[in-house]
Amino acid sequence: NLCPLDSKKVVKYAFLLVKHMKEKHAMLVNIKDVYSLLRNKTKLLTNETELYKCPECPSIKETFQLLKFHIFSYHSSKDFSCSLCKKVFTAKTQLLRHVQTVHDNIRNYQCPICGHSFADVTNFNVHLNIHTGEKKYMCDVCGKSFSQSSSLREHRFSHLDDRYMCSHCGKYYSSPKILKRHLTIYHTKITEYPCEICGKGFRNKQLLKNHLSVHNPARPFPCEFCNASFKLRKHLVQHRRRHKKDCDALNNS
Repeated sequence: NLCPLDSKKVVKYAFLLVKHMKEKHAMLVNIKDVYSLLRNKTKLLTNETELYKCPECPSIKETFQLLKFHIFSYHSSKDFSCSLCKKVFTAKTQLLRHVQTVHDNIRNYQCPICGHSFADVTNFNVHLNIHTGEKKYMCDVCGKSFSQSSSLREHRFSHLDDRYMCSHCGKYYSSPKILKRHLTIYHTKITEYPCEICGKGFRNKQLLKNHLSVHNPARPFPCEFCNASFKLRKHLVQHRRRHKKDCDALNNS
């Protein structure tokens, strides 16, 4: 059972999660409400299909159940320590793979082309694609192809970042049709709270407050990996993804 406000908090029983929400977050909710909070927090719409974005990393899952399993496996506070070298992992599967590969040197999957061996079938299949060049997962937005479905899912999220963004609230959409529907529902009469600096109007005080940070020279959201800093948190989140892509490129090189 995952806390929707703190993805690293995992408790064994549902009633303990309700107790945690009351004591730590001052929220009186039942377990159904808790899962609704997490579902709504992570849900994305891409081409009118529901996907679920991990609140801790760029990973995207097709179902809410897969997202919960991912968070529990990779972002929960429970650690799995190797008894041989004391290295710590966030998932039991990672620990088992580490022991097999590093300490037992078990590599049951051998490439028939170059002879390279692997401890798990996932890395073995990824390696085979280097030889075959097969990329059967194609993006329906830009046509780019990928060898893995997980790579395609992460790539699709990049279109939500740089395409149809609402200029009023900063939300991203995958098509002009969905963006237009959003504008019609939420931003048809935005004149109630105008910005005194540039005249732009907003439907509530919070949106106006968020907008005013554009005119403020302060950058209160620094990146922990480099010297960059940002006015808005969402821009920091976008910037962090570049660091992740650089790390992934180094790991795959």
